[in-house]
Amino acid sequence: MFIMNPRVQGVTPELAKMFMEVCSSTIGHSTDFGFAIGLEPIRRPIRFVGNAVTVRIPYLDSTAVHRVLDVVKPGDVVLVDMSGDHKRACWGGGVTYAAMKKGIAGVIVDGCLCDY
Repeated sequence: MFIMNPRVQGVTPELAKMFMEVCSSTIGHSTDFGFAIGLEPIRRPIRFVGNAVTVRIPYLDSTAVHRVLDVVKPGDVVLVDMSGDHKRACWGGGVTYAAMKKGIAGVIVDGCLCDY
């Protein structure tokens, strides 16, 4: 079971444009919070900015990852917290295809990927 909260628009087009000009490490040094340790991009170079839509999934249930695609808007960034499970993939080719069709800017998964 999961709780689905309404999508919140937090990033304006002007703010997104401004942040595209700034290195993510600079933002991290300025805020000193909110950065997960150990994340690695699957492709380089990579840079995207957008409204964050967050998902935390419980052990062995990725239903919410599929449901988030019902609420995202073009340009959003999906962030998935797998609740510490780094052995199973919650994001693969099918979800990537659906996310691309929705026009999301990117995805960050604190966990595993497959079939990308």
